[in-house]
Formats: sequence, C-alpha cells, structure tokens
Amino acid sequence: MKSKIIQLVAWDMEDTLIPKAQIESEKGTRIIRANALELLSSDRDRYIINERIELNPGVREVLNATSHNYIQNGIISGFAYQPGLNLIIGARLSNYINPRLIELAHKHAWEEMVLAGKDYDQALDEWKKPSIKMFQELIRKFRENYGEISPEQCLYFGDNERDQSTACEAGWKYMDIKEVAEFKNKEDREVYENLIVHMLKK
Repeated sequence: MKSKIIQLVAWDMEDTLIPKAQIESEKGTRIIRANALELLSSDRDRYIINERIELNPGVREVLNATSHNYIQNGIISGFAYQPGLNLIIGARLSNYINPRLIELAHKHAWEEMVLAGKDYDQALDEWKKPSIKMFQELIRKFRENYGEISPEQCLYFGDNERDQSTACEAGWKYMDIKEVAEFKNKEDREVYENLIVHMLKK
C-alpha cells in the first residue's frame, strides 16, 4: 500500500502566498520591475530589508513546518517568470521554495511561442488553471529529481474555487489559505506547526 503522507506542497502566489495588495503596492511594483541581479547582489540583505514583501498570515509557519519535516515546497501560478522570481526573493522565500519545483503559466506560454511558434494566448490557455498541466509537470519534475510520488501525496494551497477544482481534478489534496490565516497569532505558532505536521501525515 502506497504512503499517503504529503511529500510535496505547492502554492499559488497572488492572494495565497502573498496578498494581492502587497503585490500591487508601490513596494511590490518596484520589486516586480527590479533587475534580479540587483536583488541577488552583495547588497541583497539591505535591499530586501528595505523592500520586503509581507506574506499572508500563517504562511511562514507552514513553510517552517514543511521544511523542518523535509517536505518540498514549490509554486504553481500564472505569474510571468521574472516577476515571479522577484516576488519569491522579495518575500524572503528563497530558503523555502525549491527552484526546481516552480511552475509559471506565462513561462510555458513564452517558451512555446518562441520555440514552437505557438500563439501566445492559445499556449497560455493550455497551461493556466483550470488546466491541470502545471500540476502534472510539477509531479514529473519531482519524480525526475527526488523519486516516485503520487498526486494524493501532493497538497496545493490556493485562495479560490478555481484553485480548488483544478487541484482536485489533478488528484491533489487542497487547503484554502483562509484556513492558514486562522493561526496568525504568534502564541499559536508551536501548536499550529504541530497541527500542520499532523495534517500532512494523514
């Protein structure tokens, strides 16, 4: 009998990992438009302290809990590649998100337009949710790098019905970010991490 313990957690970005208001703020716009080399420069710590983007309540506790239990964290989102990476850096997610496990719909659309001559909008429709292609591709990448995994060993965090229906169609487990936000008090942190670990091992 195959284990059902979660091995892979993937996150939507906008309004799940990071509040939309943060992304659309003046600070968020600066980070999205920044040169990635500047974000990763020797002056990176000072730059990010000044430009840090806040995560949704409870998210960092989940990231800590999953990382402490050797569970991989990835991204499934509609963001373009460079803005998506900039947001990951600006929100101080680099130590949590595995760069091999990032799926961005616009990146796939761009590659298929340039390399295969496809229409950009058509390619984007083939990859963005409610298509399950990014979920399937993330599992393929996981297997290629870390070994066998089944969809029921994967959990997706999202913020709307489309996120939920797509994850469920792909055979993944799903949790709404609103459930995470309920554990925003620092006093709940230890209890919360224990609850997350228990949930992941169901």
